[in-house]
Amino acid sequence: MAENQLYVMHISIHGLFRGTDPEVGTDVDTGGQVRYVLDLIEAMGSHRNIRKVDLLTRKITDARVASDYGVDLEALSPKVSIRRIPCGPSRYMRKELLWPHLSEFTDGALAMIREQGELPDILHAHYADAGLVAVRLSKALGIPVVFTGHSLGRFKLANLMARGMEREKANQTFNLTERIEAEEETIENAALVVASSKNEEREQYRLYDHYERKRIMVNPPGCDLAKFGEKPGKAVNQALQKTLARFLDDPAKPALIMLARPDPQKNILAAIETFAEAGLRDMCNLVLFLGARDDIRELEPAQKKLLQDVLYLIDRYDLYGSVAYPKTNPPEMAAALFHYAARSGGALLGLSRHENFGLTLVEAATAGLPVVTSGAGGMSDILDICKNGIVVDPDNPAETAGRVHELLLDPTRWKQMAESGKAASRANLTWKSHLDRYLGEVREIVRAQVTPEVRITQPKPLSKSTRLLICDIDDTLTGDRDAISRLNRIIAQRDDITFGISTGRNLEGAMETLQSWSVIEPQFLITSVGTEIHTNFGELIPNGRWSRHLQFRWSPQRARDVLGKVPWLRPQEGEAQARFKISYYCEDADATTIANVKTLLRKNGLQARVVVSRNYCVDVLPVRASKGHALRFLAAQWSIDLSNIFTAGDSGNDLDMLRGLVKATVVGNHSGELEMLRDDPNTWFSSRNSAAGILDGLVHYGLIAPTQ
Repeated sequence: MAENQLYVMHISIHGLFRGTDPEVGTDVDTGGQVRYVLDLIEAMGSHRNIRKVDLLTRKITDARVASDYGVDLEALSPKVSIRRIPCGPSRYMRKELLWPHLSEFTDGALAMIREQGELPDILHAHYADAGLVAVRLSKALGIPVVFTGHSLGRFKLANLMARGMEREKANQTFNLTERIEAEEETIENAALVVASSKNEEREQYRLYDHYERKRIMVNPPGCDLAKFGEKPGKAVNQALQKTLARFLDDPAKPALIMLARPDPQKNILAAIETFAEAGLRDMCNLVLFLGARDDIRELEPAQKKLLQDVLYLIDRYDLYGSVAYPKTNPPEMAAALFHYAARSGGALLGLSRHENFGLTLVEAATAGLPVVTSGAGGMSDILDICKNGIVVDPDNPAETAGRVHELLLDPTRWKQMAESGKAASRANLTWKSHLDRYLGEVREIVRAQVTPEVRITQPKPLSKSTRLLICDIDDTLTGDRDAISRLNRIIAQRDDITFGISTGRNLEGAMETLQSWSVIEPQFLITSVGTEIHTNFGELIPNGRWSRHLQFRWSPQRARDVLGKVPWLRPQEGEAQARFKISYYCEDADATTIANVKTLLRKNGLQARVVVSRNYCVDVLPVRASKGHALRFLAAQWSIDLSNIFTAGDSGNDLDMLRGLVKATVVGNHSGELEMLRDDPNTWFSSRNSAAGILDGLVHYGLIAPTQ
């Protein structure tokens, strides 16, 4: 932290982010999270205690979206930039399809940080996918993580099942199993979790094994006072009037407005059913801003059905001339709409079945527009603060219509709500007030943080080497002595290749195995399932920085006490145990075993990584320990480009060192756990076993000729 100012790196991967005219409401991935993040980083850029802000998001090159989203670097202000990193196919993709590609995003972020030669003070992740990336970066670099979930998988799953969807169908459609585990891991590792409302903290985060009230900060987002509090300009007002004139017979009537992306959760149909009630439709207009669309037939199925139902209800109740539903609504027009509705004596309808917060209610308050809301989720917090609306039952259209009718016919009450909302939002719900609370917490986290152990330098031993080859030992290197001899000869002859190993064996066992198979001495040794790193440039030296790095939230004795009571876990022999590794035998251990051990540790307030190997061994490690994390720690510490690292493995233990930007080889005698990498463009599956497969990979990647 330089001169008491922070460098904050935000990560928000899915959706569409740009500094000018962001496409909000285009689909379910371009809703409130996009606005929240962009408004937050813009506000940070004006704060005296912020030195630098980066937003890392996905680079997209797709004819269906603007070319802006394919630009590597977009400067929003002298302090604030958007940096775009490749992640999977270049086309625009919904968030559920991005999970297999997050390792590439992580490595791209590591490469960017290495190139700039500067570590951020804080990583702030938005949503589960970014949370997983931030945690991986933190495990490699030692930077504290702040997490804002925006939407949480356990709560979504419960809602989907309550509405009749089968658990398996929900998991398949929304990738909820992987998402929930990512959320668990992020909450486990985060120094601070930011919730937007008391409801979100109490009803959603409490569902997670690693819920800790002391690490959760309820901090409502702010509102852009300049945009929503000030009267809009003449040009945008004229554009709005022209838009509404296409739909409304009498635009001077009180306007009931709704701004929402086309999502069933927003309860848009309830707003139309309410408006259609006798008395209300004759008195008011209804204006629906439902994002942007071109051809309804080309939308995703859920959006397509919802908009078809919207058109059906308008036709069924013959609401033509009273309902506006434009196909596009630029961001600046939304602010004008709030002021138009306020001038007309109307109200905002917020009838969602759930909102983590409900930012449109704050925007309405800022513009002096009363609200009619279901009060679901965080919306009740806003009403408590602003006193600017009424709570209704959206499932009872007749009763809701009656209450709206009463409000609009009571100018004294309407004015009290309008004035209360303006005053309270300006006092309590600005981005400045949000940041003052946020930075108070974050600066304490940074002050308490041990200086990260990573140093972005390049020591002399690698000055001639441009490539690093890291191989697993058992069944990857071992098994073919002739192939090992050929590999030894290539490594010895090539100054541009540095050789290393990564193994579950401890250092002594690794060295014995390498010697027994006559493998050339490695310069880097990652041992004991990634819990130890040694360098070997004439002398075998342990990496003390990695050891200090692993001490993060590691409580081995408490873990032994808890797991010692589990009858199906049997401690392995003393030589298998280590400072950062607790090892057990378990008959028929599998992914369920990992989940059960993790849950047990989490419920006892313990944080650890659980690994199953050879189908009967269970290792409990520090949360920062793994072969992949150790490899990336080395890459950052020694300033090695990840795209110049070549890895080889055969089992699930090797998975995280095979993913990402590294060039991976899976040898022919691999286990089924690695089949998931078949479609990974950076992974080569050799048909040859053991060291012969490694040689095959080196040929594939162009490091050696086929005859070598």
